[in-house]
Amino acid sequence: MINKPGLFDKYIASSPTPIMSLIDSDIYLQLDNQLASDIKFYISYGSKDMKQVKRCASRLIENLSNIQTNRFHWKNEIFYGKNHNTSDRMSIISGLNY
Repeated sequence: MINKPGLFDKYIASSPTPIMSLIDSDIYLQLDNQLASDIKFYISYGSKDMKQVKRCASRLIENLSNIQTNRFHWKNEIFYGKNHNTSDRMSIISGLNY
């Protein structure tokens, strides 16, 4: 999504492993400016996920909430009672439906 903007029109991040370099909102503002058409980014994790996953995902969600984009659309969900190993199926289904 970042390295090849517009390659796909939907992206799903299920319990994403922390990648601190990808939580900066400036990356998504730059991406939005490069896109020729709309894309959707779905991010989710379980309420019982690993601490580092929850921390990184929460920071990304907070950063995305503070910017406005035209072509980059996103949604997040937290699956209550699910962990890193049990939220994947729900994430895939919800991400595809988004």
